[in-house]
Amino acid sequence: MQTLTPEQVALYLHLLGVERQEPTLEFLRRVVSSHLQRIPFENISKLWRKKRYGLVGIPTIEQFLDGINRYCFGGTCYSNNYYLNLLLGALGFDVRLCGADMSLPDVHMVSRVRVQAGEYLVDVGYGAPFFAPIPLAADWSTQLGRWKFELTPYRATGAWRMRQFWNGVYEHGYLAKPQPKTLNDFEPAITSSFAPQATFMRAVMLTRFRPGQAVVIRNLTITKSDAEHNVERRVASRAELCDEIERLFSISAEIAAEALSTVPEPFGKLD
Repeated sequence: MQTLTPEQVALYLHLLGVERQEPTLEFLRRVVSSHLQRIPFENISKLWRKKRYGLVGIPTIEQFLDGINRYCFGGTCYSNNYYLNLLLGALGFDVRLCGADMSLPDVHMVSRVRVQAGEYLVDVGYGAPFFAPIPLAADWSTQLGRWKFELTPYRATGAWRMRQFWNGVYEHGYLAKPQPKTLNDFEPAITSSFAPQATFMRAVMLTRFRPGQAVVIRNLTITKSDAEHNVERRVASRAELCDEIERLFSISAEIAAEALSTVPEPFGKLD
């Protein structure tokens, strides 16, 4: 089982702007909130590493942390959630890696954390405003602008249904399951995610959150949301898109252009 070295833990916490503490619920909240705000959900790094280095798996922990530090990268669910899972374990939390079903079984991963007599879902890899650990004992919901998310526990099976709505209409979701998994269990899904027809090989997705605020790039559309407003704007070209990625996410336009040079026209659908 992979573990983080003390040096990697120290660097990770430095990038999060968090000082190490005892593994309490309050500390877990701080780590999750900081991770969501400082490390975006994005697939530019995925596209760029495949083009530049031929990488067809999740980056190593060294590559992941270096990408955050040097390039303002984040990652998709596999890297963001897997490495946060390892960090939480290194910090002394009782944490398990779990699979979640979407269109196929175990194509998403989440963490299940037990702390102070409670159980919580941690997911910083869904491109969603989950600023805090989500309690698993009862129904839960959160809303940001026109987005709403609901989690419903299925007590008979121990699974949890996450549903995402936009303007009151169901858009997407997953079924998180309680059985512990290892990274090897996700290897088929990770490998498939690099296939030419895979979603994040044909489309663009970046999200960044602040409390009460969100910036989302979905292909050529930029959406800014707060508690009361959603403003959408469509950029005119890939060059303008790369400039906006640099302005809004601090990922250089040059890196974005290199990454997107592998994505065919038109951009694919983001389900």
